[in-house]
Amino acid sequence: MKKTLLTLFALIALGTTVVKAQNYGGAYLQMSTSAAASGMGQAYTALSGDAASTYWNPAGLASVKNFSFVLLSAQGLQQDRVFNTASFAYRLPMGMTVAASFALSGVKSIDTYSDANVSTGSDDNANTVIGLSAAQSMGSNLSVGGTVRYISQDLIAKKEKGSSIDVGMRYAMDKVTFAAVAQNVVGKVGNDDLPNLLRLGVGMSDAKGLVVGADYVIEDINHGGSNKFANIGGGYNMEFGSMMFTPRAGLQNANFAAGLGLSMKAGSMNIGIDYSYVNENSAIFGANHRVGITLSGD
Repeated sequence: MKKTLLTLFALIALGTTVVKAQNYGGAYLQMSTSAAASGMGQAYTALSGDAASTYWNPAGLASVKNFSFVLLSAQGLQQDRVFNTASFAYRLPMGMTVAASFALSGVKSIDTYSDANVSTGSDDNANTVIGLSAAQSMGSNLSVGGTVRYISQDLIAKKEKGSSIDVGMRYAMDKVTFAAVAQNVVGKVGNDDLPNLLRLGVGMSDAKGLVVGADYVIEDINHGGSNKFANIGGGYNMEFGSMMFTPRAGLQNANFAAGLGLSMKAGSMNIGIDYSYVNENSAIFGANHRVGITLSGD
C-alpha cells in the first residue's frame, strides 16, 4: 500500500510541471470517449476495462468478460461543436478481445462566403474516426493491445484522409494496476503528422468500493514544446441491492470535473448510465456535459 501511495504522489508531483496548453492537429482524437472517465478527471488509463478502452488503453479490452457496448454524447459544447462516440468489444472463445469504435465530431452551421465576401449560407465541419482494436492477456497479470484508426476530415474547403495507431500495455496486481499508452505512434492526416501522446497511469481499487487513478500525460512529444500535466481522480461504488451508485470527481490538468454513475444488474446483463461535468482546458470552450450508456455481459 505504501508503495502504491508513493507512486500516486510521484505522478502528481511530475504533473506540477505544466506547460501552457497548445493547439494541434487532430485535437478531437484526444477527447474522452467515456463519461465515467471524464467524471474522474480523465485519470483512467489504468482503470478502463470496457469497450471505451479502444481510446483509453486498448490493453484494457482484455478485461471484457463477454461483450461491452459504450455510447457517449457531449452536450452543451460551445462554438456549436458536436462530439458523439460508440464502441463495441467482444471476447472471442480463444481469449482474444476484439473491438470496433466510431466517433463523430465537428462544428455545425459555419457561415461561408465567396471570394467577393458575399454570404453563401452555411456548412458543417465533420470529423469521422473509425477504429479497430484487439487485446490479449499475456499471463495472469500482463495484457497488451492496439488500435488502428481511419480518419476523415471534411474541412469545407478540403477533405483529408488519414490513419493512426495506438499501442498500450497494462499490468494488474491484486489492488493496483499500472498502464502505459502511446497514441499516434504512427499518425497522419492529409500531409500533416499527428502529434504523439504518451500516458502513464496507475489505478487502485479496494473491496470497500474506493477507486483512485492518476495519469501523467505528455502531449505532442514529437515537437519541441510538449505539454506535460497530471490527471487525478477517484470514485466510490456504493451498492444498494442489485444497483450501484458511484459519485466521481477529479482534476484534469488542474481543471475540476465531477460525475455520477448508476448501474444495475439484470440477469447476466449489466446496464449503466453515467453523467459528467467537464471544464475543458481551453478558456474558449469552457464547461460542458457528457452522458454515457454502458451495456456489458458476464
